[in-house]
Amino acid sequence: MELVVKLDYILMELINVNLTAHFLDSFFVYWTDVQKTPLFQLGIVPLILFFMIRRRGALIGISLFLTTIILTMLCDFINSELLKEFFQRARPDMVKLPFELQQYGVGYGGFSFPSSHAADSFCMATFISLYFPKMGPYVLIMAFLNAYSRVYIGVHFPFDILAGAVFGASLAYGASKIFSRVKAFK
Repeated sequence: MELVVKLDYILMELINVNLTAHFLDSFFVYWTDVQKTPLFQLGIVPLILFFMIRRRGALIGISLFLTTIILTMLCDFINSELLKEFFQRARPDMVKLPFELQQYGVGYGGFSFPSSHAADSFCMATFISLYFPKMGPYVLIMAFLNAYSRVYIGVHFPFDILAGAVFGASLAYGASKIFSRVKAFK
């Protein structure tokens, strides 16, 4: 376990300290909570809904859209309320690190492992990608940027992100297997 923690710290320093650039700071501070912005809520979400309806028709498109939202909410609940409480890993700003942590923006409370931002982003992106492969690259890039931003701004360790991404993607994949039994969703 000590080796894993050391590797996590090395990756954290690499991303949070060495691979930063002043011109990227504002972008990652913004992108870390992009889902709360008018750009996402009034621009990206309606665009995704429009694409889903266009590709699958109104009934299936809206059904898949609502399923994506419900599945992401379930992912967030399981991750935030159960997994984080079980693991109880402190956030980077609460740990004595062998380097000076760079923090941007507002600090976050609660536990760190696994990252809910990564879990939710990859749950949503994976589920959408499985039903709408042409959207896959776009939503997966958005999910990656959201997850990466969490390490960049100093509120998660890299393995928090990896665990969250794996959990979210696995949940979405499992849900897609269940929904694939429904003929209309194939």
